[in-house]
Amino acid sequence: MGKFYFHKKNLKYRFGFSLVDLKSKILKGLISFDSSPKIHRAVSLYHLGILNSGFSRRTRIRNRCLKTFFPRSFYSKFLLGRFALRDQARHGFVFGYRKFGW
Repeated sequence: MGKFYFHKKNLKYRFGFSLVDLKSKILKGLISFDSSPKIHRAVSLYHLGILNSGFSRRTRIRNRCLKTFFPRSFYSKFLLGRFALRDQARHGFVFGYRKFGW
């Protein structure tokens, strides 16, 4: 498996989680709405239980460098890993980043 496979998998998790998060907020709103019939709240609770499998885990989402797809030492401000950020800063593409002895 190449690096791009993990990046593609990560994008799939992000997209799936965003859909699940939206649906779960809607279902939780229906459950907490007191004037709705009990059957609607029960059905919403059932669907919320089904929805919580698969893409619902935010911990599966891994921040990765956009250039090297490296998962560790990720700078979220620049969306790059430390190796790519150092390379970009050395060539002068990252403004406000100082040279620290390379």
